[in-house]
Amino acid sequence: MCGMVPFGEEAEDPYDIYEQIITKPIKFPKYLKDLRAKALMNQLLSKVPEVRLGGSFATLKANAWFEKFDWDKLLDKEMKAPYIPPAEKLMSEQDLKKQEVLNKKVVKEIEVIERF
Repeated sequence: MCGMVPFGEEAEDPYDIYEQIITKPIKFPKYLKDLRAKALMNQLLSKVPEVRLGGSFATLKANAWFEKFDWDKLLDKEMKAPYIPPAEKLMSEQDLKKQEVLNKKVVKEIEVIERF
């Protein structure tokens, strides 16, 4: 909603991100004025897992942020995306496959390092 991640925007090491999640409070950009959006983000980013859903999926879906959202249309795949990026900004299938291979290699290297 804000165009950035809530924690670890500059961090490269996952453990730095974990540390920020545990220790830093959530900060919102000054331009974000929507109180319902802030309340929803605070709920979803709560450090207490039970609070994130509000007790159940039904409670989460009933959140004021989703007041005009049609969940049935979503489930029936009748909704259109509110924004579709221009074709020239999309990655090709070939580029996606290359990225997938690169990510798999990175994950394997991390697993090997963690075993030692």
